Amino acid sequence: MRKKSNEVTLKDAIQSLMEHYHIDDRYRFEQVKQRWEEIVGKMIAQRTEKMSIKYKTLYLTVNSSVIQQELQMMKTLIIKRVNEEAGKEIITNVIIS
Repeated sequence: MRKKSNEVTLKDAIQSLMEHYHIDDRYRFEQVKQRWEEIVGKMIAQRTEKMSIKYKTLYLTVNSSVIQQELQMMKTLIIKRVNEEAGKEIITNVIIS
C-alpha cells in the first residue's frame, strides 16, 4: 500500500508533537533515568539520590563523598554515555553534589 503525500507515520507524528511542545528532551531524560544503573553501574546508581536536568546541565546528588570524587573524574564519560542513551545531545555539563 502506498502512502499519500500528506500521511505521516504515528511515530513521526508523536515525535513532531513532542518537539513542538518542547518535551522531547524531558522524555529522553526520563529514559536515561530508568537506565541509570546500566550507564554508571550498580554501586554508583545506588548512591545517587537525586537527578535533574536544566539548561543541558545534569545535576546529581550522591550520598557518598567517595562516589562524588569518582563521578567528578568521570564527567566526560557520563556526558558521552547519557547522550548516547538519549540518542542526541541532551547534556553538556554535569554538576555533582
